[in-house]
Amino acid sequence: MTETKRDPMVAAAIAFVAAVYLACAMWMPSDGTWIYDNAVKILQVRAIHETGRFSLDWPGRSIDPQLEFFPPGFYGLKDDALYSAYSPLFPLLATPCVALFGPGGLLALPIFGALLTLIGVARLARKVSTSQEVAGATALVAVATVAFATPLWFYALVFWEHTLAAGVSCFAVIACIEFTERPDSKRALLLGALVALPVWFRPENYLFAFVVLAYAGHRVRSLRQAHWLVLGGLAAMLPLWGFHAFSVGNPLGLHIAAQTWEEISLAAFLSTRGIVLQRMLFNWHGVMALSLAAGAPYLLAIGLRLVKRTGFEEMGTWAAVAAAIAVAAASVVGWGYAYADSPISWLIVANGLFAASPLLIFAFLPGNASLPAPITHARTALLTVSLAFAALYTAFIPEMNSRGAHWGNRFLFCLYPLLGVLAAAAIVEARSFLAERASSAFKAFATSLIALAAIASIALQVYSLVLLESRKGFVAELNREVSQRSNFVVASDRWVIPVDLANVWFEKATFWVPPRRREAFMNRLREAGVESVLFVDNPQRAKGDLLDDGWLHFSPVALREERVAPPPE
Repeated sequence: MTETKRDPMVAAAIAFVAAVYLACAMWMPSDGTWIYDNAVKILQVRAIHETGRFSLDWPGRSIDPQLEFFPPGFYGLKDDALYSAYSPLFPLLATPCVALFGPGGLLALPIFGALLTLIGVARLARKVSTSQEVAGATALVAVATVAFATPLWFYALVFWEHTLAAGVSCFAVIACIEFTERPDSKRALLLGALVALPVWFRPENYLFAFVVLAYAGHRVRSLRQAHWLVLGGLAAMLPLWGFHAFSVGNPLGLHIAAQTWEEISLAAFLSTRGIVLQRMLFNWHGVMALSLAAGAPYLLAIGLRLVKRTGFEEMGTWAAVAAAIAVAAASVVGWGYAYADSPISWLIVANGLFAASPLLIFAFLPGNASLPAPITHARTALLTVSLAFAALYTAFIPEMNSRGAHWGNRFLFCLYPLLGVLAAAAIVEARSFLAERASSAFKAFATSLIALAAIASIALQVYSLVLLESRKGFVAELNREVSQRSNFVVASDRWVIPVDLANVWFEKATFWVPPRRREAFMNRLREAGVESVLFVDNPQRAKGDLLDDGWLHFSPVALREERVAPPPE
């Protein structure tokens, strides 16, 4: 096993990534959001910063006390106060950054989480490196791969907790590997604490923690070690449970409590496993045949990795095949976005685990049978944890938690750095073979394919940033436009618009009013003495001042002020 040590080159690489991410953050509109989830979390930050409370004041409540036109997506009431279903922990941690830097501070934690992830990636890369001589190169390739060829780049620039969760997940896996190598009470305590920390940020990491602990469990040598493992987990979880009980009245948080398990029959649950599997792995393209064609080689590669081990002399061939598959798969994804009417809507059918990072097929190259046992053990740990978590999530998660307009698969986001490390190790190993034993012609051919695969994955990430910047820019413009209008009451027939207006949420009363309920809403305004309302509607259903979102074709709106007729005498 190569020992982890400080490497100036790796540190410089991470510093370079930090500079790139910060430059991208400055390019992004600071007052825009990506989708509904991020807007709700920004509302939570505003509430904590401006009122000191975890609950969300809604100005529309004076008009609609029964919450008939309240925007969807909130869990409900506690002590007659409104709360978001999302944990307030991440918004609470982000509040000091916003207090110091304004709206630009929203990206401080996501970028920090991304850099923490890369530090963990570098440490993991050294553990799976074939030798001390190439450990530094493996760490560099791993950092570059995860930073620029996976969705880490995108999520570092969105107000979401995914990068923080991924960062602590990396260190949990490091602790797992070190405990299984040399089990003792100290490492058991550390493992228990670190494996619980990802749960602080993402509830699906309860499953991740179970997988890591199950993998480490076979190495527990005594009841004393088991006690320390549990103690470490409780030491990390009790503060979280206590915080949730204090802040929202439920130790598990409202997001888990809001899951409607009792409303799902066993038959209905089982019938959705196929669509969940498709969304996890086979969402490459809107045409199912192309999705299957792009995704099938990845499943085949996973199967081969589980049953086949090879020698160093075969690495060049496997690498060339993997690179060709990655280039072809990236072409399918890119072609889909090029011809999609709405690229954001297209995300719903093209956000499988590997669709945003085709290069990760290298993680499943057949294992090298000649590697020392400690290196094989570390690689096995990364592969087993990754596949087991993906399998458990697919098997048990409700269907509603498998969909959405997100870049890559954010529900399995913590797997990107783990698989990125394995992919980097395979690339470095293939490079060594090509340099030492391949003919000049094959070396040039295989190296070009690998470079094309890397470029294709990086190009997809760059595309996602352009998409993100455009979307944030439109939402920021929408907020400015509504802010400049004098109307206190704002209503929309699009359910996402009221929360997209996070910048004016506390200043205006925003409502969700489907067309079929428009008359009832106007009656409610009339009873409340409201004189006018600003409608921000779908332009396909309503006329008004068009605010277009350009090439996104996702959520253009028509703004129209309408007078509320006074009640009859």
